[in-house]
Amino acid sequence: TTLMEDSSKIMSLKNIKRIFADCMVRNMCFLVNIGPDRHGNVPEPVEQRLIEFGNWVNSVSEAIYNTRGGPWQPVDGKYGFCYKCNTVYIYFLGDYAEDTFVLPPVDNGMKAVNAYNVHTNESIKTSKKGKSILLKGLSLIQNDLTVIAVVLNKNIR
Repeated sequence: TTLMEDSSKIMSLKNIKRIFADCMVRNMCFLVNIGPDRHGNVPEPVEQRLIEFGNWVNSVSEAIYNTRGGPWQPVDGKYGFCYKCNTVYIYFLGDYAEDTFVLPPVDNGMKAVNAYNVHTNESIKTSKKGKSILLKGLSLIQNDLTVIAVVLNKNIR
């Protein structure tokens, strides 16, 4: 067997998602590179990994397409943000272990009207905490990526 036919030698789905998320929250581009085997074919384990990543992208596509990194700076290893219109997407990167999260301060008059897990559509409780928004009852996947959407009553920028 060649290196690419050994699935243990192929980057894990968790690692691909993590690198992807780090690029998203920093407003960067992401490119997946694969190489064919000596016969010009993409080995089946590589194809399966790409399909797995594509399925995950489809499941959280609203937090990917037409978004921009921000509006706040990411915290390495913990979380980062993307946004579009009136929705902030929080990419929890696997090392954040709390069941609550306080968003950085928002503009006066901004409040959360809805919050949910983008992958599972599970509803998240919110409350106002000064100029910040508190998310309660988070069930984050440890050592993997969880994307939470917070819909605000006004556009971000």
